[in-house]
Amino acid sequence: MNNDEKEIDELLNTLNEEQTVSFGLGTPHLTESNTFRKLIAIGPSAVPHLLRLLQLHPTKKITAYIVMALGQLSDNSAIKYLVDLQTSFQHHEPKDMWDYAVIGQCKIAIENLEKKS
Repeated sequence: MNNDEKEIDELLNTLNEEQTVSFGLGTPHLTESNTFRKLIAIGPSAVPHLLRLLQLHPTKKITAYIVMALGQLSDNSAIKYLVDLQTSFQHHEPKDMWDYAVIGQCKIAIENLEKKS
């Protein structure tokens, strides 16, 4: 594991512990805390590790933050993974608030990445 991957893992652990989520109509809204901004600052080199982490099925909160980050890191290779992830979460039953958060973040991330391509 390289230094960027270690830093990404540490930042995601911090995000999981932070109370930086607000709730509107019962759905979590993720906020861009300093920790999240540090994750984005790593840049596009973070994308491969973030995609690998998604395959490990992290908590739904961390999944939502990873998706939010992928949408801001301008790497179109993430689109296919995000579409597949969104479809998977749309099929979860019964859905909880975090399922909807992940679905919403996937939609936003895909739109952001498609605009940049």
